[in-house]
Amino acid sequence: MRRRVLRTCSIWLLLLIPWMAQAQWQWIGPSGGMLAGFAQSPSSPNILYAASQVYPAGVYKTTNRGDLWTRVGSISTYPYAIAVHPTTPSTVYIAAGYQVCKSTDGGVNWTSVNLETSHYARSISLQPGNPSILHCSAYYYNTTTQVPNLAYLKSTNAGLTWSAKIVSSDYGFGYAAVGDPTNANIVYVCGYCESGGMYLGKVYKSTNGGTDFIDQTGTITGYVYDLAHDPAVAGKIYAASSAGVYRSTDGGSTWTQSTGVYSVEHIAICPGNTSMLYSGTSSGQVYKSTDGGSNWSVAPTGLTGLSSMGLAVETASTVFHATVAGVFRTTNGGTLWTPVNTGISAAHITCVRHAPSNPSVVYAGVSGDAVYKTTTAGQATVTWSRIPDFYSCTEVSDIIISPTSPDILYALEGGT
Repeated sequence: MRRRVLRTCSIWLLLLIPWMAQAQWQWIGPSGGMLAGFAQSPSSPNILYAASQVYPAGVYKTTNRGDLWTRVGSISTYPYAIAVHPTTPSTVYIAAGYQVCKSTDGGVNWTSVNLETSHYARSISLQPGNPSILHCSAYYYNTTTQVPNLAYLKSTNAGLTWSAKIVSSDYGFGYAAVGDPTNANIVYVCGYCESGGMYLGKVYKSTNGGTDFIDQTGTITGYVYDLAHDPAVAGKIYAASSAGVYRSTDGGSTWTQSTGVYSVEHIAICPGNTSMLYSGTSSGQVYKSTDGGSNWSVAPTGLTGLSSMGLAVETASTVFHATVAGVFRTTNGGTLWTPVNTGISAAHITCVRHAPSNPSVVYAGVSGDAVYKTTTAGQATVTWSRIPDFYSCTEVSDIIISPTSPDILYALEGGT
């Protein structure tokens, strides 16, 4: 009897293998999700790139300012930041930990360059006026002390080779690096370091192209996550920190703190009006300054999701912001934001449940964002609606739906 059962199971398995080989999964949404890199082409602003926060990472591209995204390629490691060549929109770089990846065909194919041993890139920017020079903030994992050190990486040949500099021997990480647009020898790196048992935000400056750095943190407090340099004024630089926005007009020798904004993760200057700046915060909101960063205000409608995963300012009125929910666009200076995620499949789904009384109704929890609902499950086109926020934690980890009514459900709030 046992042999007959085994023989029967084997026959069924052989019959199932061809079906299993042909079966395919189809993505049905919800659109958007967590992005670990996001950038707009300076010369062709209708082109933007994004990379999903997974390993390996999908690379997405839009050629119509976000109306439709296409997954054009992928990289085999975890992405942190994207930079686009200032005049050639098909040339794209991704800072990806122990590698820097480069594409010259609009994100379809990628070549990777391994960085110096134990160095990991976390941001990438191109030197204004000389895009063959690339700057990366980084950290160096010190195998002797078993701790990371804030570091800086530089390429002078468009990413073919890289040199490395340990900026601080203290425990720390780098978050951003930018060059002075008026002097390629001046480079700024920011992040945080541990000193005397305290973790302190840091800004370092080099005046010899990254060979040596000096501490220019001054009065800045909080972790420093991003830097933005005025494109025309030497020494005018902004630092985005967990304590707010700081501005220096003397190359970091002194800093002035702005008012009205805190927990800033990204900052960008409007290319056509340098008195106008935008900043993205850890709450997922966007703030705006019209007086050169002295004062900030927020009036966003339509933004959802936590954190600022990326910020791109095209004009004074057209801005793109990425949160853990995906990409949003404003065309009226930040008053109203609209999600532009069609084609991006990067949502981290925590749970999926269908209604027992109506299989066309499905609920999905999205990490860091919200619960989404569809009433068209099983149809050729599945559309989702976002349920208004009703919880304050990072995610809903499970959902139970009433067996008799698809509109009665219970959600378990939790996560890390």
